[in-house]
Amino acid sequence: MATTSKLLVEGHSEESVIPQLCKRCGIAHSFDIESAGGLEKLKSAFKTLLKSTNTLRKLWVIIDADNNFKGAWESMKYILDASGRYQIDKKLSLPTEGLIINPLNPEDLTVGIWIMPNNTDVGMLEDFMMRLIPEEDKLLKEAENITGKLNSQRGDYENMFKESHLSKARLHTWLSWQDMPGETLSLAVQKKLFATDTELCCRFVKWLDQLNV
Repeated sequence: MATTSKLLVEGHSEESVIPQLCKRCGIAHSFDIESAGGLEKLKSAFKTLLKSTNTLRKLWVIIDADNNFKGAWESMKYILDASGRYQIDKKLSLPTEGLIINPLNPEDLTVGIWIMPNNTDVGMLEDFMMRLIPEEDKLLKEAENITGKLNSQRGDYENMFKESHLSKARLHTWLSWQDMPGETLSLAVQKKLFATDTELCCRFVKWLDQLNV
């Protein structure tokens, strides 16, 4: 039997990490997760799925703010407003606890939106995950130092990571120094390398859990 709830995400990292976060935090995972394969494809899938009234009842969406949080939020509001199925205030701010909005017609989809990392700041999934690492973690400080230094001297190196991917470089440098080196994010969550009792994680999981209801 098909599920009636779907979580739409940008990439495979979210697709693999979120089930592990659910497991660690003791919440159900009774929804489908679909990786769109990029932001533009996600927006296209979002528009299409909003028209679905056959089996889906709830649709949650997670995107990265990247370097433009306001732009990311405005693009999500535009899609909701253009669908004609939701009452959207043009001045609506994204709640820090994540958006959940009911449709004008009960037959349409209830929608949830979370913009990584925390519905406020620029960044991406990797920024969210780094906020689950204890502040006193010395390896994280070293990873931030070395990647920051390389980023500031990027003209001296070939094939450097893009500046917009600095967070990815920091997090995966930190992961490469763990025992065992180079674990995937999902395995790192499973091995409890991240603290899931932080305020941010609890807020995210509470938003996510409402997709199960």
